[in-house]
Formats: sequence, C-alpha cells, structure tokens
Amino acid sequence: MKQIITLFLLSFLLSGNALAGENPVMMAEKKSYHVGDIIRLKVELKGKGYRLGEIDKEKIAPFEISKEEQVYDEESDSTRFIITGSIFKPGDFIIPAFVIIDEAGNEIKSEQGAITIEPLLKSENDKLKDIKPQMKVAEGGPLWPWFVLILIAVILAIFIYYLKKKKKGQPVAEEIVPELPPSIEALEEIKRIEGLNLIRDGKIKELYDRVSDVIRNFNGRINGIEAMEMTTGELIGSLRQKKGKDINKLEQFLNRCDRVKFSEFTPSQMDIEGLTERAREMVGRDTAAEDSNNETLTMSDAVKDSICEVK
Repeated sequence: MKQIITLFLLSFLLSGNALAGENPVMMAEKKSYHVGDIIRLKVELKGKGYRLGEIDKEKIAPFEISKEEQVYDEESDSTRFIITGSIFKPGDFIIPAFVIIDEAGNEIKSEQGAITIEPLLKSENDKLKDIKPQMKVAEGGPLWPWFVLILIAVILAIFIYYLKKKKKGQPVAEEIVPELPPSIEALEEIKRIEGLNLIRDGKIKELYDRVSDVIRNFNGRINGIEAMEMTTGELIGSLRQKKGKDINKLEQFLNRCDRVKFSEFTPSQMDIEGLTERAREMVGRDTAAEDSNNETLTMSDAVKDSICEVK
C-alpha cells in the first residue's frame, strides 16, 4: 500500500507541469470592449521553456493581432503569453485556443476566450444627426445702408485706379551723372591705379594692362572713336587718318604695353616705375593739343563771322 501511494505521489510530481499546462486559461483584461479598442489576451503556464505556436489568422478572425509577447516571471516561475489585437465590428466572439509548445515539443492548447464587442453608438438616439437645412434670414430692414456701402466701395476703387494710372504715366526722373572731361577722368584713373600698389605686389602685367586701357579710353573719347573695341594697330591707323599727324609716341607706348601683357617680356625696373608718369605726360600733351585745336577752330569761326558781317 505504501509503495502504491509513493508511486502515485511521484507520478503526480513529475506530471505537475503537464497538468498545469493542460488547457491553460485564456484571460482578457475585461469582458466587453468597444469597436477598435486594444484587446490584450493573456495565457499563463507554470514553469519555463514554452513557446507560442503559430496562430492561424483566418481562424482567429475578426480578431486582428498587432503584437505578440512572451514574459517569464522568475518569482512565480511562470511563463506568460500576451497577444494584443483589436476587433472592428460589434458582436459576441469566441477566440480559438492558442497552441503552446513545451521544451519536448508537446503541444498544449489553451482554453477558448469569449469577448463581447459593443458598438460605438448604443441606441437610436446616438445616431448621427442629419445636416440641418440652411437657416433662413428674416427678411425686412432698410436696404439703403447696403447701397451706400457699395457706392463708397465703387468710388474708392475708381479713385485708386486713376491714381495708379496717373502715377504710371508720369516719367521717372533719371539721375544724371555729369561726365568728367576726358583728361580729368584719365588722370584720376591713373592715380587710382597707383593706389593699388601693383608694383609692390609684383602684378606687372596687370599694371601695364590697366594703364594701357586708360590711354586707349582717353584717346577714344577726345577723338570720338570706340578705342576699347580696337586692336593697337586699328587704333593707331584710325588716329592717323583722323588727326593727320605723327602719333609715334602713342604707338610706341601702346606697343610696349602690349608686349608686356601678351608675352614673357619683363621691362626694366625704371620703365615699370615711370609708366604712370609717362601716361600722365601723354594725357597732358594730347589735352593741350586738343585745346589748341579747339581754340584755332573757334578763332576761325570768329573770323568767318566777321567777314560775313562786313559783307
């Protein structure tokens, strides 16, 4: 008899986990939910080493699973499975049993779960109301204030229109910047070039290029030609035809500048340092020549006028 009792107790202890794992309860946080609420179903077993079997989503529908969790609690030596999801239509639903697999590969099915999903609108009174018809404004009242407002708006619009049209038609006064005489402009530009300290920085080609442009622009202005658009040869030829006199010094000056700009030729230090001064002399000489020519022309015109008066 003692042997039978001992065997019974031993078999009970060995099969304790198996018995605990038989049809574990499927629990929900509450009995009823509303459509779309988060539902958490919990299945708990004694011991560890369990895993959740594959869930057939078609069989468990309309319950839509969004998350699966497995937690082992050391204090209680229990494994908890939490399946989270939602149901999106009202009614009473039976959730099929979940399959739990132990370490030996044996399947343990949980109990089924029952859930009630209540509609969001519980009664006929909770139904969405139809849109109310447009509210009619009571007729009556004086209309003259509206006519006055419309008249004022029209007058204001006409006034703004004509004001803009008048302003648009007025010519915009352009700021006239007085043009400097050719000689003054050239001398000021030479002074500005000296202030750049190109010799100190070793920018010899740039120095000759800038000074050459000053002399070109100066001769172009006093002779009425587009000197900056011409080559040195074209400029000299045009000036010879226009002036009818020797301009060899100007030709030599520009050719020397071109040689420095367009070749590897390096002038002497004396030539470099005296470049701007030679440019000043050329401006002064040509300015004096122009003034003399203008004075001669003026005197000639005066003589012609006197002869006409005598006649």
